Amino acid sequence: MTNLIKLEESVRRMIEGERKRREVALKFVEQVKEILVEVAPDLWGTGQSYEFEYTTWVTRIKDGKKQPTSIYFRWEEHRIAGDTEEEGFYSSIEYPVWGDALEDMKGSDFWYAIQVILEWLPIITGQMDRKTEGREKLLALIK
Repeated sequence: MTNLIKLEESVRRMIEGERKRREVALKFVEQVKEILVEVAPDLWGTGQSYEFEYTTWVTRIKDGKKQPTSIYFRWEEHRIAGDTEEEGFYSSIEYPVWGDALEDMKGSDFWYAIQVILEWLPIITGQMDRKTEGREKLLALIK
């Protein structure tokens, strides 16, 4: 009986700890989303293609090369035939549309998404810096 009580206590602690960790991670992702929605049109225009507008794959650096992951970011709502995909992060293997919302993911899938988003932020910052520099050079030619 003591083993059962210990098991129940361990499960309760694990569930409560995971709930708190997820809460912190989801709050962070919400902040990232809010920031990126504002700058996304300047960074990525209308997105992947006409069919997959307003999305971009989250990339990471692996073996010195930028590679896509199964996570994508949507910065404008997408609606077709009554279905809606809101702004945010999603997981999909093939297409950046109708993926699984990050907040619905569980376990290692959820934490994988958090990890690649964290790894993606310096890549985005570099993109923003390069675009800003290029635009400043163009503006200097106009002045």
